[in-house]
Amino acid sequence: MKILVTGTNGFLGRALFGQLKKTSYTLFPIVRKKINTEDIECDIGNASNLLTVLNYYQPDIIINCAAKVDFTDNSMTGQYNVNAVAPTIFSYWCVENNAYLIQVSGSIVNGNTTTLFSNSSIESATSYYGKTKLLADRAIRLSKCDHAIIRFGGIFGEGGPDHLGVNRAINQARVGKIPTIIAKGKAMRNYIHVQDAAKLLVYCLDNRIIGTHYSGNHQSISISQMIYDICSIYLNNANPKRQSGVESVDQVVKVSSNFPKTAPFKKALQNFR
Repeated sequence: MKILVTGTNGFLGRALFGQLKKTSYTLFPIVRKKINTEDIECDIGNASNLLTVLNYYQPDIIINCAAKVDFTDNSMTGQYNVNAVAPTIFSYWCVENNAYLIQVSGSIVNGNTTTLFSNSSIESATSYYGKTKLLADRAIRLSKCDHAIIRFGGIFGEGGPDHLGVNRAINQARVGKIPTIIAKGKAMRNYIHVQDAAKLLVYCLDNRIIGTHYSGNHQSISISQMIYDICSIYLNNANPKRQSGVESVDQVVKVSSNFPKTAPFKKALQNFR
């Protein structure tokens, strides 16, 4: 089986590709800028280039981890082409070529006021990034290709992108900087470690999971507890800093019953250091 994986130089894509390399699948890692000798360079935001790559490699499965993340209005065209147009092309190519698509999405398609994310949640993205991801999800469903859309609530781990606060705290703690808890930090989260997220995508691949599914950790903990756990692991149990501010609201993902259990936050962070 031939698998085309996009975004393999990114946070999740890199972890996924590392796990897929242990399998017998034939892999085609697609990146925007080539770093490794095995990389296949392609700007998936360029429809012509993308179709050329698809038609040349003829994958049986596409796993789309690529995304252009920007919470400003500075790259709206780029976000639209990468986040919305490319997945649409993938889906219709899969229809024509009897291929299977796994699309990495997020709870961001439900906006930022939802407290419990599930297939019952209203799709009401507020950021432009979220809107482009939602356009992709809807286009994939409309295409009727064989697909799994996996909506993650948040993915953490060493070297993770700083737009997720817990990753910023991890990255600070790794270099000896004490992270900060805003307000009381009582809000609950169930972020999933990047390696568990990658394992989940392999599980979806191996079991040909179909439909839209939400994924996160099976255990929810407070933001405050996450920061204390980070300090315990990286800073010899140092106390976090405190800062006054607005208390966050709960944002918890209802994990699909199809998915295997994941390691709790602290254990996952310890296991994958």
